[in-house]
Formats: sequence, C-alpha cells, structure tokens
Amino acid sequence: MTAQSKTVRRDWLKRQVAQGKMEAKTVLDIEHDQDGRNDTFGGSWKPARIRYPRFREHYPDPQKRPDWHYRVCDDPDFIEGQMNFHESDFKSASGSCYKSDTVNGAIYTLRVHSNAVYEFRDARLTPHQ
Repeated sequence: MTAQSKTVRRDWLKRQVAQGKMEAKTVLDIEHDQDGRNDTFGGSWKPARIRYPRFREHYPDPQKRPDWHYRVCDDPDFIEGQMNFHESDFKSASGSCYKSDTVNGAIYTLRVHSNAVYEFRDARLTPHQ
C-alpha cells in the first residue's frame, strides 16, 4: 500500500514555520556552481525559521552619479544550526507543497523549484534529546 499525499497551501506552511512550530531537513538542494561541491542530498532535522535580512541603499559615487545605487545586506539574519528559509521560498511560481501521513506523523514536502526540496514536520510532536 502506498502513502496518500494531499496538496497543502504553502502560505499555511510558512505561517507554521514563522511561529516556530516546524522542523525541516533538506531532501535536495542543487546549486548552479557547475561542479556540485555545494549540492546537498539529505540532511538532519533542524528547527525551521523564516529569515528577514536587512538591506540598505549604497551610493558609491553620490557626487557624479547620485541616481546610481545598489542594495547592501547589513544583516543576513542567518542562524547556524537551523534551517533558514526566505519568505519567497514559500511562493515561487514553480513551487508546490504536499502532506504525507506516516506512522510518525505528517511530513510536509516543500518544492521551492526543481533544484530545492525540503521536508517539514511538527516540532511539537518530536521527542528531543
């Protein structure tokens, strides 16, 4: 017998993550670095969170080119040892999310796009050592 899966709204999953209710792990994350050294297949469960990086406008030459500027990240809001997601990960045009019921509870699979897939589970139902 195969497990049944059900489509889940990604905005619902994003709210659960933002409220600190989920753990996540990488299923696959393929970088476009040409040699695969940063690709990830599988991972361990970690607390999931939404990161909110802070940016500022930078004007490299305000006298000669006052309208030329770019954004600089002052605070990436990345916490080591946690799964750090951007809000956009939950609303990409090619993404999807579905729920599979398992013996150990529900698993939510988030496909950000074809090169990034993550699994989530309810952190409140997980025994921690």
